[in-house]
Amino acid sequence: MLLLLPARADTGDMLASAVVVSNATATVSSPTEVLIPFKGSSLTIMPVLSAGSGGTSNVVFTLNIGDGTTWTTIGPLSYTLAANGTNSVVGWMTFAGTNFVNGVNRARLTTVATTQTNNVTVSSVKYFTTAP
Repeated sequence: MLLLLPARADTGDMLASAVVVSNATATVSSPTEVLIPFKGSSLTIMPVLSAGSGGTSNVVFTLNIGDGTTWTTIGPLSYTLAANGTNSVVGWMTFAGTNFVNGVNRARLTTVATTQTNNVTVSSVKYFTTAP
């Protein structure tokens, strides 16, 4: 008899606390290191943000990838999400499993950038991984 178990999916938040940025690039302090559990697994992020005083500029999320010891020095993964005034905006981006090969099995959010002159608050960046 063969018993098949469901593939494991990891979930969480890539931020330890909210990030507030205005016309700059903010380095994420204490970023959560996400383990990609299986070769070929994908990573989905879901940022939640709001801008002050009606801002509509883009917000760019940059992730570095690595093996837990060595990390890329320039984020190879990025996602751009437009602010929508003071409304809360939720985005959704899946990075394919082809990004996580040759020993690369981890990702972490490293920067949040915007040209928005009013504060942009990123309250969370939820994530989940899925098996191939």
